[in-house]
Amino acid sequence: MNESERLLRALVDALDAAFISTWQSTAYWQGELDEAREYLERRAQEQGGSDVKQA
Repeated sequence: MNESERLLRALVDALDAAFISTWQSTAYWQGELDEAREYLERRAQEQGGSDVKQA
């Protein structure tokens, strides 16, 4: 996992733990988080690792 992927992982983890107050914001952030998580999962599989946390 390179530096940008480590930073993305930290951001995903932080946003997963954050409280988002409105439904619209929650839906938006959840979509963005899902895309980031899927990207990290693909990268981990490509690199033969399993450094992916499931939400």
